Amino acid sequence: MKPIERTVVIFDNGIDCCIKFAVQDGDLSKYHGAYININDAGDELRDLIFNADGEFLWKFLDVFPVDEVRNGAIVIVAGVSEY
Repeated sequence: MKPIERTVVIFDNGIDCCIKFAVQDGDLSKYHGAYININDAGDELRDLIFNADGEFLWKFLDVFPVDEVRNGAIVIVAGVSEY
């Protein structure tokens, strides 16, 4: 089986009440269904998404990246909240 090279993240931003999409290199399937607390420092997923100042590291899209999935990317759902 071919290794997973890309992951499309359906990102539920509970802070802004919006859904965004991100395309990341590698297999992030272990984070499927994960919701993190924005205030929890040291969380592995948090450290992938935010820098030390709490700013997003990922580039977010408003439209689902269908072509990435057609080209073999997996799809996961993850999110963030303030609680």
